Amino acid sequence: MIDINTLIESGITDFNITIKYSDLVILGDRLVERILGEVCPVAADNAVEKLLTKPEVMQKFGVCHTTLHNWAKAGVLVPVKVGRKIHYRLGDVQALLERRGGK
Repeated sequence: MIDINTLIESGITDFNITIKYSDLVILGDRLVERILGEVCPVAADNAVEKLLTKPEVMQKFGVCHTTLHNWAKAGVLVPVKVGRKIHYRLGDVQALLERRGGK
């Protein structure tokens, strides 16, 4: 009998596994616990991150609509669409300000 980790690390991808239902339930429970413990807090932090409006960002940087559009195309400052409105993550704006030696 081969340990599953050894099998996976070997690079073999075409194999079958037989597992008891009770072990599958335990595996599922552990996966859910891990997701709740690791993924959900990160998602929740991202969900509540403050968003700035386009005019707020233009004022902070002293730039126009065209500059923000060009920055978005270049990946300098990626916008977030909320409905039909454009917003920017506060963390992204602050990081760019720091890189540019701003406020």
